[in-house]
Amino acid sequence: MVRPPGYSILRVSAKQYHRMNRALSIEEMAVLLVAGIGEAALASMDEDILTRLRRGTNWESMHGHTFRMFDEGVTFERGIADIKSVLHSGGDRLREQLRETLGPHALDKVRDFLHQFVLEIATAVEPRQLVVLVDDLEKFTVFRSEAASVYQEMSDLFFFYSDLLKLPRCHTVYTVPPPLVLLNPGILDVFDGRVHLLPNVKIQSRPPKREPYAPGIGALAQMIAMRVDLDRLFGTMRSVCTRRLVLASGGHLRDLASLTKDVVIKGLGKGKELPLGILEVEDVIAAHSARRGNLCKDDLDILLEVSKFGDLWGIERSRLGALMGVMGRDLMLCYESDGFWYDVNPAVAYKIGLTHKLGSYALLDA
Repeated sequence: MVRPPGYSILRVSAKQYHRMNRALSIEEMAVLLVAGIGEAALASMDEDILTRLRRGTNWESMHGHTFRMFDEGVTFERGIADIKSVLHSGGDRLREQLRETLGPHALDKVRDFLHQFVLEIATAVEPRQLVVLVDDLEKFTVFRSEAASVYQEMSDLFFFYSDLLKLPRCHTVYTVPPPLVLLNPGILDVFDGRVHLLPNVKIQSRPPKREPYAPGIGALAQMIAMRVDLDRLFGTMRSVCTRRLVLASGGHLRDLASLTKDVVIKGLGKGKELPLGILEVEDVIAAHSARRGNLCKDDLDILLEVSKFGDLWGIERSRLGALMGVMGRDLMLCYESDGFWYDVNPAVAYKIGLTHKLGSYALLDA
């Protein structure tokens, strides 16, 4: 049996190259991709592949020659270090410098350089398939008043410059803020429909009914059981406590992992006094909710509106900034079942006093 050749995966964290305190220009995105892909290749690829890469003209251009994209004294001679520091420290002036230095056909030059650079890497790793993961593009830190404009700019970037962002001969995945398609549905067309909103695990039906969904609850309970000795941790209260943790997570895997970790830590502190009971679980859920931070009136208004029917159709465009802030901070969770729908994150529901009946426990804190 002949096995497939496999994949060479390069992960780029946008936060390592950009402060993410404003939208990226297309020039910044292109340079970020060159720097990030180059650094990931250096860190993860075998020496024989890197030897082949060094014979390529674009790799050599990046690492061996002065590539004056920035101010005097900033070159690619030291490799990634120069690029990373300049991107991090750059502001609006950086965008101007990139455009001034590269001239009237700046984007064509950057695209050609970037695509040829990626082609050289794809060729060097053959017969393996090159995969580029561009992560953390959804992790902006901006003022609420700026959120809508930042997300709109990012939406425009992916819509108008898709030809540059579609890297040749590799599978490229960008993790972007969920509202981008909401702001510009045309992104679906320019990326041939390959835009995926990753929903949370369904553990209940959509608002306002919120009836428990046993398959989802069972799957997450099984996932916890594969990692934790639940009989030892909870004893005869295993089923009740595990269900409670699942409901409190809202089907959000990261929250479920965090809740479970905190319960295990509490159990380790108990030592021989195990098992834990529902009161200790409730203490962990309450503490988890308390860490969610403060909510302003705009947050609360949107959450209360979404909690009624589970959709976003009633949200006016003038409130997009608040909506983006709510979505970006996971205050609201998305689900997929007969279309996409939304509900308040249970940790936030606890905080604002929403009570949603689920089984034998109220979703006051679930």
